[in-house]
Amino acid sequence: MVYLNFAEAAEASRSRPERLRAELPNGATALAGSVANVRWLTALAGVPHVYYDRGGLAALVGSVGDCHVVAPASELGWICEVYESKLVHAHGHFVYRGDELSIGAGRTSGNTPVEAVVEALNGLPDSQLIVHDGHVAAEVLDALADSRPDLLLVADPELFSKARSVKDRYELDRLRRANLAAEAGITAALDEARPGITEREMLRAVRRVMVDHDAHPLLSALGFSERGALVDMPVSDRALRRGDVIRFDIGCSVEGYHSDLSRTAVFGSVDSELRDLH
Repeated sequence: MVYLNFAEAAEASRSRPERLRAELPNGATALAGSVANVRWLTALAGVPHVYYDRGGLAALVGSVGDCHVVAPASELGWICEVYESKLVHAHGHFVYRGDELSIGAGRTSGNTPVEAVVEALNGLPDSQLIVHDGHVAAEVLDALADSRPDLLLVADPELFSKARSVKDRYELDRLRRANLAAEAGITAALDEARPGITEREMLRAVRRVMVDHDAHPLLSALGFSERGALVDMPVSDRALRRGDVIRFDIGCSVEGYHSDLSRTAVFGSVDSELRDLH
């Protein structure tokens, strides 16, 4: 799990299906396939989804009721720890021993992804219009169309973007945390500035402080003087010298919300050319 506090994240996500419904045509069902949209609707975020942008999760929102989740059977263990198991529809094969996870008999194998989506649809109000976000696998959409000829499948990424465009209090808090973590990393790196420290060592200080702030380091470009003029370059073992310009272009994420900051500093006194350029 990537969320620091799933209960808090889940509580924040409860009002989001209603925000999505406000943008849906009457009687339609929304089908989310992107990692970001599924996470926004359900607060579910596993390692394959966050780090590799894949993993077979989907979320469905009907005209009323709860948000249903389609998930690989291999991930039911952690999903059913934090999400209502009756709202989770599995696909694929995986064997769990014992019943400690309260997953339920027959829920761990058998369905194809399409069958899992159809099962989820059966738990929602009947609809002939499915609006998806453009991130559902083409083979799933094709098979869904074949299995349910009555369905009209429409891609509308803007529907999801519009619902998400105004951030709630929880989202704003995570955006602030991400920016604060990035700023703290820069401050910590500058505190370690000394003759001979390398770009690599200084970036390590940035990323270490980000992690201490429960953030996941992402964009990581840092260059001294002539290397600072390069765009998004990897760090090197170039050592810091007095008079060097230090350019940061860094970012991190907190629970899926990103920061991206650029800052420039000078190690030592600022000469007249640098002052004029600034």
